[in-house]
Amino acid sequence: MMSVRGVGWLLLKYAFATGVAVFVAGSSFAGNVTLGMYLSQRQEPTLDQNLTWLDGVYYGLLTASIDLSLDGKPPLFCAPEKMTMTTPKIADIVDRNIARNKGLFHSDWPMGTILLGALKEVFPCH
Repeated sequence: MMSVRGVGWLLLKYAFATGVAVFVAGSSFAGNVTLGMYLSQRQEPTLDQNLTWLDGVYYGLLTASIDLSLDGKPPLFCAPEKMTMTTPKIADIVDRNIARNKGLFHSDWPMGTILLGALKEVFPCH
């Protein structure tokens, strides 16, 4: 039998994941964003869509990472618990990763993969 705390975490986890999915799916930018698309849309008015998409993917990855931890599996990345992640911070992490690895990524690479790699690099699990 699952404890009340366990049920609460489970409900919170699925509510959060559902909210992220609805938020991302509601955006006209919800498809698979490639590096080329991301880099070409760093100007207004598409910049907000770019950042909204990036934020949604970050929280989806965070939710997946927490879910893995709750299941006793290694998380995807280990961001400090007390760190508040803002959209500009997330964009800075991914932009720095792209700049550091110039020439490695192709324009058709999925940004979700690039973001996950950047998060693993910046927030490794020791």
